[in-house]
Amino acid sequence: DEVFGYLPPIGNPPTKRLLLTLLKQARAFGLGLVLATQNPVDLDYKALSNAGTWWLGRLQTEQDVNRVIEGLQGAAASVGQSFDRQAAERILSGISSRNFLMNNVHEDAPVQFEVRWVLSYLAGPMTRQQIKRLMDERRPPEPPRDDRRDRPDATVPRDDAAPGEVEDDLPGSATRPVLTAAVTERFLLPDLETALARSRDRDATIVYRPAIFAVGHLHFVDRKTDLDTWQDVFRLLPLESARVDWTAADRLDEEPPELGREPEPDARYESLPKGFSNSRAYTSAASKLKSELYRSERLTLHSCPELELYSRPGEGVGDFRARLKDLARERRDLEIERVRGKLREKIERQEEDIRKAEDRLEVEEEQASAAKMSTFSYVAQSVLGGIFGRKSGFSMSKVGTAARSASRSSQQAGDVRRAKERVEDEQDELRELERELEDALDAAREQYDPDNLTIDAYEIKPRKSDIGIEECGLLWMV
Repeated sequence: DEVFGYLPPIGNPPTKRLLLTLLKQARAFGLGLVLATQNPVDLDYKALSNAGTWWLGRLQTEQDVNRVIEGLQGAAASVGQSFDRQAAERILSGISSRNFLMNNVHEDAPVQFEVRWVLSYLAGPMTRQQIKRLMDERRPPEPPRDDRRDRPDATVPRDDAAPGEVEDDLPGSATRPVLTAAVTERFLLPDLETALARSRDRDATIVYRPAIFAVGHLHFVDRKTDLDTWQDVFRLLPLESARVDWTAADRLDEEPPELGREPEPDARYESLPKGFSNSRAYTSAASKLKSELYRSERLTLHSCPELELYSRPGEGVGDFRARLKDLARERRDLEIERVRGKLREKIERQEEDIRKAEDRLEVEEEQASAAKMSTFSYVAQSVLGGIFGRKSGFSMSKVGTAARSASRSSQQAGDVRRAKERVEDEQDELRELERELEDALDAAREQYDPDNLTIDAYEIKPRKSDIGIEECGLLWMV
C-alpha cells in the first residue's frame, strides 16, 4: 500500500516480474500477498486475474469499474466458476461510503458488508517541542551553574575588565558569558576531523563563537495538487553583530547538526553582541524568522500542464518524467480509443449510406438497361412496319410508343448518372471522415508524446498560521 507503479499495465519495472511470480506461485509455498490501491486501472490485468480474494470499495470512474469487472471475470474463469457480470456491475455502481464488496473465488457469491465507525484521538507525529516536554522529566539533572548565572542582571567580568586577573595570549575569554535562565543554550558538537585533531594535540584550544539557531516546521497545503505535508526547518546564523538577518543564515534542513548541552572542557568564548544575553533578543529573532520563512520559503514541485499532473515532494525531474511517460502512454491509448469510438459510428453510418447508394445505382442501371431494350424493340417494330406496310403491324400509335419509350430511356440514363454522382459523393464523405480520424489520431499521439510534454515549476507557499518555531537560542560553534 500503495502498489501504484509496482505493477503498471504499461511498462516493465523490476518489481513487476517479481510480484507477478509471487501472485502466481506463492500460494504453493503457503505465502500470500495483500495489495492495496485506489485506482485499479494502475494495475496489470494479469495481476488482477490472479487475485483470489477482493475487497472492493467505492470506485470513482467507469474505467476502474470495468478493470475490476474484467479482473473478477478472469479470476472466476481461472477456477472454473461462472461470473454474473451484470450483478457485479450493479453492486459496484451503487456501493456507498464505508461499504465494501468481498469476492472470494472459492465462495458461491460475493458478500457486501459495512465497516463500523472508527474514531482516532491520535494527533499525528510529535513535534520537537512535544518531544522535549516528554523527555525533560527523564533527563539527568544538569550540574549546578555559577550563582551569577541564575541572576538575570548578573554579568561576568571580561578578561580585559577583571581587576587583578592575569592576562593571557589565548584568543577569547576563559569565562563563559552569563545568560538569563530563559535563554536556550546549546553547543555544536565537534566533527570527526576536529575531534581527531584535538586528540592528537592535547594543547589545542577550542574557541567557541556565538551564533543563533532556530528549529521549526512549515506546513504546505495545496488543494490543486492534493498536497498536505510538513517540513522541518533548521537555521544557523553566526552572531557577528546585534543585527539578525535571517537571509544570510545557513540552511541545514536536510541534515541538522548534532547539538550538545555542555561545552568542551577548557574551552574559550568569544564575546556576545549586546542584548543577546537576554531572552527578548531570541524572541524577537524567532518572530523575524517566521516572517522570513513565509516570505521566502516555497515548496517547489514539477508540473505537467498537458497531463495536469504534479510531482510528489522530493521527487526529482528524472523520476517525474519517467512517471509521466507511463501515464502519457495510458492517456494516449485512452484518447485514441475515445476518438475511434466517436468517429466509428459516423464511419459506419457513412458506409451504410454508400451501400444504399450503390444498391440504388444498381437498380437504376437495371431500369435503364430495360428501358433501352424496350426503346430498341419499339423502334425496330416501327422501322419494320414502315418498310413492310400495314400488314407488318405498322401504325402511328407504335411510333408514339417508341418515342415515349425513348424518352423514358433518356430519363433512366439521367437517373443512373445522378445515382453514380451520389455514390461518389458518399465515398468522398467517407474518405473525409477517414482523414478526420487519422488527423485526430495523429493529434492524440502528438499531444501525449512523452518527448513533447512540458515540465514546469509549481511553487507552494507555507500556511502562515502553521509556521512554528520550537526552539530559538544561542549556539556556541567552533
